[in-house]
Amino acid sequence: MKKIQYLEGLRGVAALIVIVHHMACAFFPSIIFGNWAQEHSALEQYIYTTPVNILFAGNFAVCVFFVLSGFVLSYSFLKKSYVFSFKKLIFLFFRRYLRLMVPILTSVYIAYLLLQNNLILNNNEVIKSTYSYLWLNQYYRFHPDFSSMLYQGTIGIFMSPNETSYNNVLWAMYYEYIGSCFVYIFLMLFKNNKYRYIAYLLFFIVFLKTYYLAFLLGILLYDLYKHSDILIRFFSFKFNNLIILITIIVFGGYPIAGWYAIDYPLIKFSNFSLSEMSVLYHILGAVFLIGYILYTRKVSSWLSTKYLSFIGRISFSLYLLHPLVIFSFSLFIYSFIIKYFNYNITALITILLSIILIIPIAYLFYKYIDQNNAKVSYALFNILSKT
Repeated sequence: MKKIQYLEGLRGVAALIVIVHHMACAFFPSIIFGNWAQEHSALEQYIYTTPVNILFAGNFAVCVFFVLSGFVLSYSFLKKSYVFSFKKLIFLFFRRYLRLMVPILTSVYIAYLLLQNNLILNNNEVIKSTYSYLWLNQYYRFHPDFSSMLYQGTIGIFMSPNETSYNNVLWAMYYEYIGSCFVYIFLMLFKNNKYRYIAYLLFFIVFLKTYYLAFLLGILLYDLYKHSDILIRFFSFKFNNLIILITIIVFGGYPIAGWYAIDYPLIKFSNFSLSEMSVLYHILGAVFLIGYILYTRKVSSWLSTKYLSFIGRISFSLYLLHPLVIFSFSLFIYSFIIKYFNYNITALITILLSIILIIPIAYLFYKYIDQNNAKVSYALFNILSKT
């Protein structure tokens, strides 16, 4: 199935934001966690408490992935005109599992090898100088075990978002898989049903405080995109576009829940925790962003450029591999050059060199692991669905 190029480009931008977010977790942690005792520069406090934070908004970027999954899976599902079938659902679940599992398992195996060979370098000296007590210090404090690695990569992460000891970004894969299965179930039941908007409302209430809301709104966004001119009329007014753009920046830049007071220009609902507020605003920001891109030709054209399309193609590989690069290569480079430069220059050089390295590594992973696995999983699904 032909991919929508500008949405592929958006996926690439989101992947880069996640990488920058985790680079900040490692080297400029107060930007992410809001603890001023961890700051290396007064600029970090400004970034944390203003919409500039959207440039480091990793959770917002993950919510973009989730809404995109709801939208794109709806696009591919409805192209096939599936009729309701438990057998077809099981095959769809299995295809999605296989599609995610093989790259995930490969990434945790790489982490296992790095640990086995003492190439994870988050030692106490690095942590003291980076102030990354809440991130670098949190991971890889265990001895690797082959059976636990194998379980986590094949079963554990699909059972719990906490099975992330070998790769901390895998928490999102739990929601990605369950959310994708929900998309298939919802579309099987309600795809063209005239009462589907009642189902949207009911699931909106049920999912309001969870990441699953992103998948539901992704389905709704595709539904409106294909079957209604409401969004066309809305985005035809330039003033509305300006309001939406501001909304995206403010919602997307909402800080993740930290241990310190959040001084940020948005309403906080009394029955929502700080983390639930973050999730809700990030999901809504993601929905507005994708809607804005769908109806804004200049932005969609920019996202369709070959460079961003390329980053989009390898975005899943970038997502899975970048923490492993940070904990090994990045910390090695940092430890080496900190002897010659001040902290901020050292951190910026480390981040730049790490991103330069991550891209070709992710491309090789995409070419030999992810792409081949996608072909096999789709071919296997086609064979099974005909039986």
